[in-house]
Amino acid sequence: MNTILIIDEDQQIQMLYAEELFDEGYDVLTCSNPSGLMKLIDQKRPDLVIMEVLFKNYDGLELLKKISHTYKELPVILCTAYPAFKQDLRSLAAFSIIVKSSNFRTLDSVRKDLGDKFPINVIISVG
Repeated sequence: MNTILIIDEDQQIQMLYAEELFDEGYDVLTCSNPSGLMKLIDQKRPDLVIMEVLFKNYDGLELLKKISHTYKELPVILCTAYPAFKQDLRSLAAFSIIVKSSNFRTLDSVRKDLGDKFPINVIISVG
């Protein structure tokens, strides 16, 4: 079974997407504090990370950089309410960038892009 890690400071968003993914048969991990993210990834070895870009005390794009350097094969999908992050060159390390929404159809194109590497059977968006 594939494991998806959702990182967002908004616990309601975490619950919303975790329930949806769990219902589709995925193991779901959630994390609200970016300070423990690297340790969590190392311990749990998720197949996909879906994370917010904007955190209170962390630069999400710097966190993306750490993840992509340490876990080169781990796809990371950035989700944000601020589409301007797409213009930041550091965001190129992400597999995809999605504008935050409660519309579960947002990941449809991402699912096609991931293909066999990570078969996402559910269409989601994380905030």
